[in-house]
Amino acid sequence: MSPELHPTKIVAMTEDNLAPDEVQAPMYFLDRVDQWNVIKPYNFQYYPKEDFPRHNLQHSPCTTKVKNMRSCVPSASLNIEGFEIRRLVSKMTYSDFYDDATIENIYCRELEKHFKEDFGAKHVRALDYQVNPSFEKN
Repeated sequence: MSPELHPTKIVAMTEDNLAPDEVQAPMYFLDRVDQWNVIKPYNFQYYPKEDFPRHNLQHSPCTTKVKNMRSCVPSASLNIEGFEIRRLVSKMTYSDFYDDATIENIYCRELEKHFKEDFGAKHVRALDYQVNPSFEKN
């Protein structure tokens, strides 16, 4: 079954909405199919104008345990793991994440300021983000 038909709700964490230590979440993995020995898997991030399938992916769901990494000791390092877990104090509320203008004017500016200060960058620009309109507001 395609992941587009079964979206996983992603929740922005705030002080009022703390994450559990772990949750079970569906993840989708590509099936091994003979077709991909000839035609490699593809997935367009746009809708082709031609009458051409947007993807040729075949997925299988797998329930996976996802753990809260905020309390990891030692914490992840950008130089070793290739990512870090950072705390960002934001003016955003949960419902603000459904409003493009608020995201652009507040959250993106907060992210830019955070990365400039933490990494000593001269210029930082949040170029893109996506809000999934199919997620229900709580």
